Amino acid sequence: MKKVKIYTKLNYDPNDFPGEVNTLPSKTTPDQSYSLREILRRSAAGVPPVGIAVHDEYDDQNDLDIDKPVITGDYDLADAFQDSIEIEQKLNEESTSVS
Repeated sequence: MKKVKIYTKLNYDPNDFPGEVNTLPSKTTPDQSYSLREILRRSAAGVPPVGIAVHDEYDDQNDLDIDKPVITGDYDLADAFQDSIEIEQKLNEESTSVS
């Protein structure tokens, strides 16, 4: 039976773990990198990373979060119940109009 070597902080040897070796050519563009400071500054400012498109358009027009946000402090269970009634009515109207 083969013995399994147990590594601890006292007998760890980094040469036992060669890590990842990349043999493909690099796809980075010279002078197009950000420093860690710049990345953190952009993140704190809420600026999305370069190259990522942000689309704030939605296809659904009956979105309750846009019509009546529940973030306000005066939204309670009675309002939620009223919203559920309105949703059921809209669904019934849509199902009867489709038939």
